[in-house]
Amino acid sequence: MRKLKRFDPKYISWISIILALLMITTSFLVIKRIESSMLQILEKEGYALLESLITSSENSIKATDVAEQMLEDRLLGNAKVIDQIEKLHREKLLTIANETHLKRIDIFDGKGTLLMTSSLYSQQEISPPSALQFIFSERSKIMSFKTEDGDFAVAIKRLNSYDVIVCYADAKYIYNLKQSIGIGNLIQKVSKEPGIEYVLLQNEDGIVFATKNIEKMKKISKDTFLKNALISNIKASREFDFEGRNVLEVVKPFFIENNPYGIFRLGLSLEDYNSVLQGTKRHIVILLLLLFFIGFVIIGFIVTSQNYRLLNESFRQMESFTKKVMDGINSAIVSIDKDLIITYMNKSTSSMFSFTEESLLGKNYKLFFSSDELLLEKTLSLKRNIDEVEKEYTLPSGKRIYLGVTTSLLTGEGGRIAGATGLIRDLTLIKKLKKDLEERERLKTISDLASGVAHEIRNPLNALRLSIGKLKRDEKRDTNKLLQIITEELGRIETTVEDFLSFTRPFKVRLSEINLNHILDEIISLMEEKAFTKGIVVKKEFEVVPVINGDETALRRVFMNIIGNSVDATNDGGEIIVKTSYNTNHVEISVKDTGIGISKEDITRIFDPYFSKKKGGTGLGMSIAKRIVECHKGKISITSEVGKETKVTIILPLTEERSQESDVR
Repeated sequence: MRKLKRFDPKYISWISIILALLMITTSFLVIKRIESSMLQILEKEGYALLESLITSSENSIKATDVAEQMLEDRLLGNAKVIDQIEKLHREKLLTIANETHLKRIDIFDGKGTLLMTSSLYSQQEISPPSALQFIFSERSKIMSFKTEDGDFAVAIKRLNSYDVIVCYADAKYIYNLKQSIGIGNLIQKVSKEPGIEYVLLQNEDGIVFATKNIEKMKKISKDTFLKNALISNIKASREFDFEGRNVLEVVKPFFIENNPYGIFRLGLSLEDYNSVLQGTKRHIVILLLLLFFIGFVIIGFIVTSQNYRLLNESFRQMESFTKKVMDGINSAIVSIDKDLIITYMNKSTSSMFSFTEESLLGKNYKLFFSSDELLLEKTLSLKRNIDEVEKEYTLPSGKRIYLGVTTSLLTGEGGRIAGATGLIRDLTLIKKLKKDLEERERLKTISDLASGVAHEIRNPLNALRLSIGKLKRDEKRDTNKLLQIITEELGRIETTVEDFLSFTRPFKVRLSEINLNHILDEIISLMEEKAFTKGIVVKKEFEVVPVINGDETALRRVFMNIIGNSVDATNDGGEIIVKTSYNTNHVEISVKDTGIGISKEDITRIFDPYFSKKKGGTGLGMSIAKRIVECHKGKISITSEVGKETKVTIILPLTEERSQESDVR
């Protein structure tokens, strides 16, 4: 048997030295790797916090705008309700102000004199805000404004008088509302999270919002790191000395409506990081000495697991915080990805649509909103945001609700579209109140029309009665002349009744593609003979305009009435200009004459039923014209200068989502 050679101790020494060097090198490399990984994890945590803060800030800005709009709508609704009360007194105003949480309600006459107020102060101490001159001077009937004290107010002119109702919301209420959902409040809440040294929003002028422990910071223009991050629009991080403590600072530019506003800075404490890192170094060295590679793997696994747990916990806390903010908004919020999968909904969504979070999240959006009632699919297809649009939705219970939908695109890295989100307001109650008010106004209008018809018919009947009496008394009288008078008066009665029926009965819009230039050209041809006899020149300034969807018969009646009025109102040798033009949204038609003009007092009543200055006119022509234009979702307006000119402008939409035949009352 061959004798085994004894293992030389110097080899053991060399092996020990080599193993020691390998262990030390491995330990050094491992420690460096863990240090880098932990720093990256802390950096990612900071970026995640910044992303959540920026998203919450953007939502806060939107929520503030929505809150102000809702406040304006509430004040306007209160003012309209007060206008419907027949017998008003100071105690009634005080009760309404207390019940609706208003600061004050004032009622002024048309000259700005205070008639009544809910305020406890003396009436002599209250003067009308300067902004109300827009209503007192007849330039507006409804307006909103802020007082010198910062109060928010809405004013309306009363329907049955020249009085003005003004409702005020306390400035302190508006300030507290903005504070509760503002960026500053978000920053203070985020700063309470463990491990956060400071949070601040800074722009070129200085600090905008910051945590309480921040008194001053170097300006962006004097800090190369911040300036490069803002110019390059990138997120970045650095180790930063803050009041003698080393912190990890992560920054990201903040944009409002795609415009650079400033830069968010988040300082993360490195105390726990350094403490964990030092402990890790000791553990690794000890375990590597005792257990070599196995010990290193175990410690590395433990450290990594701990850091991932901390990171996940931080994400859960931020997710919980964001959810509380979003659930605190009364409007529903729904988000989808580019594949139409629902990725987010807040608490208000469940209460508004009667869907649970489990039934919606992760499901296809079209399963619940098959007609794209929330306009999210349309937003993705158009690749642009949609301002508030009114939509109708039927709940699973069969109840119909009306929604105010505002959407915006969600973008990822590189500006790629990642999905869309919608903010939905329930307008059902507002619509009902508005409909009730419109119904009251319609009944009042019909009552006024009935009085006008009675007056218009009574005069021809008296003429008929006199003519028939003369025929009976005097057989030698010119019978043909009296019969002609009878026929003319019967025609007047027939015209009055026909106009009355046209105005009061439901008007059916039968849409078809029509060429406005062609219609106007035909109407001008019919009017040219009458204009020629008066020496009036009719000019046509037509642009090539697209066809529109409209009721040709109804629109012919509108243009015939307006052009006919211009011919009647224009003196001999005058001029009438009929002009058409268009842009991407609508077609504009204007009729301008050099006639006698309309006074400022009369122009405010030009669309009132039975208001007419023309001899033999029924006073319903312009009222019916306005009704027809509004049924086409259009607008009609009149400007005039007495003795110089009058201009009627009609705007009709190029495209409009409406049925091919709809009843309009």
